[in-house]
Amino acid sequence: MRHLLTYGSQFGVEQINQVWVSDITYIATDQGWSYLTIILDLGDRSVVSWALSTTLHAPILGHKAIQEAVEKRNISKRSGLDVPF
Repeated sequence: MRHLLTYGSQFGVEQINQVWVSDITYIATDQGWSYLTIILDLGDRSVVSWALSTTLHAPILGHKAIQEAVEKRNISKRSGLDVPF
């Protein structure tokens, strides 16, 4: 993840909530696989939200993380941002 932290400046992102990126990773546990989705804001290089699941159903896992990020950053439908509500 270290190299990802420099991407904000490479893309010219200078403010928060301009560009979010996400990734899903697999985590092996004693009970089986878990799946972690993380959403990062390139503007301040912070984790905006994350979601953990025992199933890899990307639409549900991704939607959960996006909804949490939207709520956490107080983004409304009238913000003009392209957010899938």
